[in-house]
Amino acid sequence: MPERRKLPRYVLGSSAKLRGSGPHAENVSVLVLSLKGALIACPKPPQIGEKCTLTIEFEGSEVEVSAEVRSREKTGCVGLMFLQVDPQGRERLKKICQEKPLAPSSRPKGGR
Repeated sequence: MPERRKLPRYVLGSSAKLRGSGPHAENVSVLVLSLKGALIACPKPPQIGEKCTLTIEFEGSEVEVSAEVRSREKTGCVGLMFLQVDPQGRERLKKICQEKPLAPSSRPKGGR
């Protein structure tokens, strides 16, 4: 099956914080990252359509992006689409991606 994605995905495997509608941020793991979104693993996955803020920790600093949950996997993985990234954050995301290997094009097994 041909790849439909417009931007490459990169394997990240980094820790992050996800703040949804609740008062506390949740520790999550960013598995795959692109300039437009991320695949994260989290113990309490938010609902599809929920707006959230993802704060990625990388090389001693943080990149904060607003996002929307676009998909949920039975495995606890959540697909996020970034809604707003400031220019400085976009440059940090580019730097993170440049240093990581490309992700395989196929989706993980165990879909929604």
